[in-house]
Amino acid sequence: YSDHKVELGVGSNTARTFVFYNEGHTLGNPMRTIIMQQEGVEFCGYSVPHPVEAKMHLRIQTKEENATQTLIKGLRNFQRICN
Repeated sequence: YSDHKVELGVGSNTARTFVFYNEGHTLGNPMRTIIMQQEGVEFCGYSVPHPVEAKMHLRIQTKEENATQTLIKGLRNFQRICN
């Protein structure tokens, strides 16, 4: 959908915050759980800064793997689970 997008937020290769627009707890909570189960993930958490803002922040910190690749794996796992 054109109104749903992800933006790379601040961070480095192994620790980054991603901003999901038009998403909230419905995506944030399962993504946190799924990503935390991946090997090499040190931290994953999400927040919805304000209920009026239609965005969700997802923070991923890994030992070595690229945080963006970890996010992609998590999204694919979530899609597989939903299917």
